[in-house]
Amino acid sequence: MVDCSKFATFALSFRNNDKSVLNILKVSELKRKLRKAGCLKLREGTRHEIWTNPKTGSRTTVPRHDAQEVNKKTACTILKELLG
Repeated sequence: MVDCSKFATFALSFRNNDKSVLNILKVSELKRKLRKAGCLKLREGTRHEIWTNPKTGSRTTVPRHDAQEVNKKTACTILKELLG
């Protein structure tokens, strides 16, 4: 199970070495973490991709545009759905 209270250390990064300003996770970084955890992309739509975790069989949508940012709540929900 993903502990969202420790989400900042798991998935968020800081910009310009300014630790007081919490940076929102980029879609590309979220996808990298999902791949590292063993998740796979099933297919692409115009705005979202369908990702699955082969170990659990769970599926969810992930925003498609890599340069955009995902807010903390959305990223945490995606990680909970796929990683349990």
